[in-house]
Amino acid sequence: MALEPSFDPATLRYDVYTTPDNLNATLTPYTRRANYSDVTLMINGVGHESGEPFSPINLVHGQVVVVTISILAQDGISTTVYEVHFHVELSPPPPPTPPTPRLITEIVGSPETTTNNISAHFEFGTPGAEFHMCSLDGAPLVNCTGRASADYALLTEGPHYLYVVATGGTSSSEPAHFDWTIDTVPPTITVHGPSKVRVPEDGVFPVEFKISKPIQGTFSKRLVNVTNRGEVLSIYLEAKEGDQETYIGMVSFPRREFWWMPVPEYMSLYVPEGALLDLAGNPNARSNLLEVYSDNIIPTAVLKWFPDSEYTKNQKLSDPQYLEITFSEPVLFTPEQVALTEARLINGTFRKVNSLKYSFQIELMGTTSACPYTMEVTDHMACAIVEIGVSIYEDEAGNRNEDGIKMYVRTIEDYESDSENISGFLVATLIGVAVLLLVAGLIYWKWRQQKKASVAPTKDTEAPAADKPPPPVLVNPDTMTPIEYEEDVVKSPQWGQKQRFDLIEYEEPPKAVVYVQHI
Repeated sequence: MALEPSFDPATLRYDVYTTPDNLNATLTPYTRRANYSDVTLMINGVGHESGEPFSPINLVHGQVVVVTISILAQDGISTTVYEVHFHVELSPPPPPTPPTPRLITEIVGSPETTTNNISAHFEFGTPGAEFHMCSLDGAPLVNCTGRASADYALLTEGPHYLYVVATGGTSSSEPAHFDWTIDTVPPTITVHGPSKVRVPEDGVFPVEFKISKPIQGTFSKRLVNVTNRGEVLSIYLEAKEGDQETYIGMVSFPRREFWWMPVPEYMSLYVPEGALLDLAGNPNARSNLLEVYSDNIIPTAVLKWFPDSEYTKNQKLSDPQYLEITFSEPVLFTPEQVALTEARLINGTFRKVNSLKYSFQIELMGTTSACPYTMEVTDHMACAIVEIGVSIYEDEAGNRNEDGIKMYVRTIEDYESDSENISGFLVATLIGVAVLLLVAGLIYWKWRQQKKASVAPTKDTEAPAADKPPPPVLVNPDTMTPIEYEEDVVKSPQWGQKQRFDLIEYEEPPKAVVYVQHI
């Protein structure tokens, strides 16, 4: 007889453990295999092998787990099914250990975030704090100047930051911090506008106010002083350029009180000192003074062509023509305003000489023709006539000259035929040869004169009797009487002559012989 399958529920063992996170558990079933051939486990409807942990089964407190065990007898026919119900009871985890209470540092008193004060005072409010430690601009933490306060003086211009930590017993807090900026530079205001304006009945023109840094409040027309009965109609913020704020003010030129009175000649405006403050509280200095004058005079211009003559002989038509235009007052003048007929403006030659004068060069493009407007018209002359015009231009006050200016550039190129050129060349050559021969003859004649003068002897002038030395005296040795002789005076030889010696003989009785050397 086959043994009936048996199952001892006590052999089904389970382990339950808890974790501090989700209170999970793991169930491990075991069975005894005596008197049966196979055991099938079903845990919550899922098949599982006996003796192996069925993990993870995420058990929670109060859950019911059903374990179904099917035991097959040895004969392979009879089967016994057991069901075991487990009621999961999990003990709650112990509560976490509360952390050590920490202090919370609080800064209850501080300067403005932007200020012109070079001193700073801070106050701290931290319950339970025994004292505070401070660090200014990255310096090491040290005890603050007061138990719950800190004071700093003579700070430099620029940004600063403070870290503070409250301490009490063995605990300390996270550092609290405060950032602020010291700015002692006052704002500057520059005023830009036209120096001259055309003043009709409604003479209104814009003026630009540039402020170097942001200011407190808004910039309004009441902050501008205007002289000579002028008026600022409105001011509005246009745009920001970097650190500068730009305001545009619409200004009215002072009007005459009665129709027979003349229009005022000028007006001025400026922003007075201390009219506004920047964010740090620094007052502004007085702005630059803008003076605006009335100008209703239409500008004029003079166009000049160089060389300054009606026409120029022997100038090639292809040569650049230099022109200058001079205005009576500063105007806006560009190359596009130069209108040319039968010519073109040479690139790169247009330049501004000064505030009133401009210069440029043109190249003639017209055809050559006879010159009927001159009295020197020949078959070998050609002319080019160019019309130069300057279109409408206006000055900075808005006075417009709509007439423009026109002039004609007329140049003559004088050329001759080949035969005339050859004959002229021959004549010039002959004249040149004649001049050379004349110069050579003059040089030779002068050389001959100098040579003759160097060869001819010159007469010496006898020295006065007082200066002339006495002649030598010779004595006859026999009679001891002087011997009279005639002196042959020979002049000193000139350069290139030879010296000679002459023997002078005397009549008897020849008692002495004298040699006279010509020197």
